Amino acid sequence: MDVMQMDAFAEIKNYAGRVCIVHGTKDKIVDVSSAKRAAEAYKSTMPIGMQDSKRVQLHFIDGGGHMFSKKHDVIAMKLLKEFAAKHE
Repeated sequence: MDVMQMDAFAEIKNYAGRVCIVHGTKDKIVDVSSAKRAAEAYKSTMPIGMQDSKRVQLHFIDGGGHMFSKKHDVIAMKLLKEFAAKHE
């Protein structure tokens, strides 16, 4: 199966780790509702005893499109580096 035929939300149930989702508010290819839905799906598979804030982080980059511009890249990288540093 190729990625275009994959049901991403069905695949989420197989992942138990921490998640950081970064999504642009002006993405015309993948609507922000998909990022919100994914975050909720990950929360529904959360291991017992793990707090929401430690399991799933959802960030929106105001004005960011599907392919971030350089200024949006800077914001995304900062968020991702902070996430990675907290969960080394």
